[in-house]
Amino acid sequence: MPGLVEPRAHLSFTHFSQSVQMGDIPPEDHAIMTLHNARIMLDQGFTSCNSAAAAKGRLDIAVRDAINRGDFPGPRLLAASPELTVTGDLGDPSLSHIPRENFGYICDGADEFRRAARYFVCEGVDTLKINISGDEGVPWARAHQTVMTDAEVEAVCDVARSRGKRVAAHTRSAACASCPAATTGSLGIRSASTRATSKTSSTCLASSPWRPLLPRAKWAAKSCCAVTNLASSNKAISPIYCGSTPTRCALSVCCASAISCR
Repeated sequence: MPGLVEPRAHLSFTHFSQSVQMGDIPPEDHAIMTLHNARIMLDQGFTSCNSAAAAKGRLDIAVRDAINRGDFPGPRLLAASPELTVTGDLGDPSLSHIPRENFGYICDGADEFRRAARYFVCEGVDTLKINISGDEGVPWARAHQTVMTDAEVEAVCDVARSRGKRVAAHTRSAACASCPAATTGSLGIRSASTRATSKTSSTCLASSPWRPLLPRAKWAAKSCCAVTNLASSNKAISPIYCGSTPTRCALSVCCASAISCR
């Protein structure tokens, strides 16, 4: 029986009541916690994980490399950057009198997003994560509000295309469906509200040139669109996609999350 695939993993997101508390963990301790979570995933039968963001810059990268070297047990991992986000959006917990860090990497303007994307590609990520919309947990940037500009999104996608990397997006707002990068099939949507999913699906499937390929994991073909994860409060949909090589798939832009596993 093939191992399970986690299409939207956050191995470095630790158990705290508030996500901002992750910023207080020293990097050394955080790396050990992430390795512990990787072992838990493997023990539960997950042999591949597609990271949807790292809590700190190189956590996913270091853990992926340690697993690949055989230093620690864990699933195969596609490493992601922290969530590239704008000032005041999801991932930016700072107040004017209290600078704080979280899982976000703050950028403003296309040039800053392009620079950040290049930086994390240089560090060795497989996936660049961006927060195009807000989230209901952020009072000043709600889920229905689109906070990144088209130019900012395209700057990251341009870097990813030129370096052969993936782009994953947090896209709660319906307006994200008309984002040029989404309509041309450049984004893998990792977080989407059900009210926005149908619009996103019809837009992206019609325009994306990519098609699902299941050369090795034929057992997953029937469940590719059927397997859902309704555990989260916003009922995000998480279809599973497997392939023998890292392959972009139309499903990765029309659904809440998808994975290509090696």
